[in-house]
Amino acid sequence: MGNIFSNFNPPDKYFKKYVDSIHDLWKNKCIDRFDLTASIDCWGPEAEYVRFGLDCKLFEENFAYAASFPEEFLFLNANQTISSFTMKTMPDLIKMINKYNTNRHIGHYAMLVDGYPFQRPEVFAYSTWENVWADVFTELKTDTNEQQETVKIFTGLQKVMQQTTENDTVKIKQLHGYFDEIDRRRNTSWRSLWPELT
Repeated sequence: MGNIFSNFNPPDKYFKKYVDSIHDLWKNKCIDRFDLTASIDCWGPEAEYVRFGLDCKLFEENFAYAASFPEEFLFLNANQTISSFTMKTMPDLIKMINKYNTNRHIGHYAMLVDGYPFQRPEVFAYSTWENVWADVFTELKTDTNEQQETVKIFTGLQKVMQQTTENDTVKIKQLHGYFDEIDRRRNTSWRSLWPELT
């Protein structure tokens, strides 16, 4: 069994070439199963900002191709990191995953960002995210045991964030300063994507 983590952003021809090659290994009984995990945190322009250089259109094309293989060969997962900048479009990411989660299982896992404490969504009061969480649980499926396990993961993360009742103004100022500097270097604008966090 092999396992690869990917941003699903290699050019189409290379992505398909490698998946096809691994599929041949499976057909010839050289491997038992192939695990492919997509590293993706949210969706749309917000995702392309957070993972600078990401192309969501190319990601979805390659994700759809991977999802077209039988589950007994290719076990497909999505693994996301939750931060203040990935919260808003998490429901859109779940919608995208759901499109390809109809005839096969796609594992979905999440964790809170580690590293810089000011990037964690808990620096904002839970009320900032309450509507987002409602949309997340609207989109998450519960038909299978695996999908119910995913709901448990997200419920645990929500409970962590529910403990914050007030904004942490010191950490929010650090967040603003950090990404203002990122914008200066990249010629981007985080404030236009997340005006609600300014």
